[in-house]
Amino acid sequence: MLLGLAGCSTSERFVLSPVLAEPAPREQGQGNNGPGARPQGFVEVTQRLAPAVQITDTAAGQLQYRVQGNFSSAGLSARRIGASQQQQRREGDHLIVQHYLQLAAVAGKEGALVRGYNYQRDYRLTLPAGITRVSIELHERRVARSGQAAPEEPYRLLAQTTLEL
Repeated sequence: MLLGLAGCSTSERFVLSPVLAEPAPREQGQGNNGPGARPQGFVEVTQRLAPAVQITDTAAGQLQYRVQGNFSSAGLSARRIGASQQQQRREGDHLIVQHYLQLAAVAGKEGALVRGYNYQRDYRLTLPAGITRVSIELHERRVARSGQAAPEEPYRLLAQTTLEL
């Protein structure tokens, strides 16, 4: 049985924070092209959030949880959250909530110090009567830019948690 979104409220959007990098320290010395001419890379200074579903509160008849993760978006491979969907289905006394996230490639370029983005979103779910177990899943897929002939990637399961009530 597929349920609608009637019992779920959310914040309007995902909260995004950039994953930043800074230039790696240069090694002084004799390189192939002269003194101090060693390749310079970047080191990430912002920690990436691991994909997760965290239960934050279980009040009477309600469940509050947070969905979080990260995606890469650097250089000419800029990405944004294109669409997000939520589906609920009930199997007896088990409620399964699935979050689907599409990461769309966009035209443009990221700044030199941006390596990606962390995302978070809080949800509040009103539980139907008779539910004794709730499973929450986070799925993600990358979508190519429109006009590019790339096969559509299937959704990947990133995180899952189950709560016995």
